[in-house]
Amino acid sequence: MDIKVKHMLTADLATLHFDTMDWMKKVLFYTEEFRFFQDLTDHKKNNSIIQEQVHQDIDLKMNTTIDRLLRLTKDITAHEKYLSIVIKDENDAKHPNFREKHGQLARRIIKLDEHVLVSKKEVYQFLVTKHPKQRHGFPI
Repeated sequence: MDIKVKHMLTADLATLHFDTMDWMKKVLFYTEEFRFFQDLTDHKKNNSIIQEQVHQDIDLKMNTTIDRLLRLTKDITAHEKYLSIVIKDENDAKHPNFREKHGQLARRIIKLDEHVLVSKKEVYQFLVTKHPKQRHGFPI
């Protein structure tokens, strides 16, 4: 288990609330960033069939990532509402699984960070490559 996730399982409610707000900011930033990347890649289209295939692949990945980010935004919002209820009740015992849910979200955020890093590299490579190469019938 990741040390951050392990820490979250014992952190106080204020820390969990802070984590949730931090995640929300990060996810909203990523969403805007990927929308910006879509605009950039749309401007790079040209007549090359290979370039168009690569653009379609990247566009599909960005759309999938944005959908994933929007779902995560909804899940974080729901979790934050749930945390608010736990804080108002001032009794963790009434809500035994909120820390587990927080840990699950933390793991999703960690995976998201890894996915975003790889996706950004692909977008940057597409943007700086003048003539994409083709290997075994598939664009690189």
